[in-house]
Amino acid sequence: MSMKSYKFIDSVKFYTNNEQDLHIVFMNEQKRLVYKVNKVTLKLLELIGNKESYENITKIMLSEYDISNKNIDEVFLNLIQNNIIEENEDKEQNDYYEFLDRQINFLSQYTNEDVTKTDIQDYLKKSHVVILGCGGVGSWIAYNLAQSGVGTLTLIDNDVVELSNLNRQALYFSEDIDKYKVEVLMEKLKKINPELSINIFKTYINDVSDLNIIPLPANLLINCADKPNSYETGMIVTRYACKNKMTNMNGIGYRGNVCRLGNTTIPGETMCWNCINQNNEWELKDLEQVKFGNHHSSAGSIASISSLIGSIHSLEALKILIPTAKPSLINGIGEIDISNLKIEFTLEKQTKDCKVCGRRRKDDNK
Repeated sequence: MSMKSYKFIDSVKFYTNNEQDLHIVFMNEQKRLVYKVNKVTLKLLELIGNKESYENITKIMLSEYDISNKNIDEVFLNLIQNNIIEENEDKEQNDYYEFLDRQINFLSQYTNEDVTKTDIQDYLKKSHVVILGCGGVGSWIAYNLAQSGVGTLTLIDNDVVELSNLNRQALYFSEDIDKYKVEVLMEKLKKINPELSINIFKTYINDVSDLNIIPLPANLLINCADKPNSYETGMIVTRYACKNKMTNMNGIGYRGNVCRLGNTTIPGETMCWNCINQNNEWELKDLEQVKFGNHHSSAGSIASISSLIGSIHSLEALKILIPTAKPSLINGIGEIDISNLKIEFTLEKQTKDCKVCGRRRKDDNK
């Protein structure tokens, strides 16, 4: 510690109501700590604020106050453990880190004594995420992850841009109509993040073997495909991911006012798509669909809903990729009703053995 220099984390603010109480507000986490302080503590904090080295701070404090090295070490350790100060890194401030400066500040909430916020950003830069389906949800996820500095994206979709896509899907413009979505996204995303590496595949996925095109290794596979439907594509992705021990997420999407969230599967640790769906029978399963004339059913959708659901799953993806973060969409399914802003997340129980991931009923308490 002696040769290191520390600084206050950018997202903390300090308030006081008298000379003894120091209120520390964490803007990212919306929390507050209150410390009893005295003139000795305030002097030490002032030196940290001036980015003095630990060695210089120790010399100054020992020369001016009747304290020991142990006292100083205890204060530093407390500040580090409570995520108030961090090591003042000498990272070269190139365009990549300047581009992500605000995000790196946000990532400070996931740091610890061994992992800095730039370490976390470097985890993202080394990550490879596969997105299946680049429509109303997948295009927003690709957009967000490129902005977040994820190093490699693999995009799989055989659709071309249509006029009706422009009202809710990210980065498609009128001049892109009739172009392949994956080609358009590759061009636009590289302009946002020139350091991003992108693989594209113009194909549909109809079987587990179709996913063998994915360049390995991959850290995360996100399903946003809805052909023939999100349940079937979810099962294909789950079978492939469980076989290859790949973390995966079903970014289910939306229908009208209802956004569907989840689920995230960590093979060997959490419930998979099949585990959850075998618990819940479709309420219309005993009915037969009928069609009258040329009537075609289609739920409405708008950009604010598709961007919202895409953003929630993008944040979940970052939590999966960051080793010190914890995913939120595990072992359950969530819903947001936009009509009344009601949010529900239902945790499921392992009621049956799963033939896809191998999870058993007795694993439910894991």
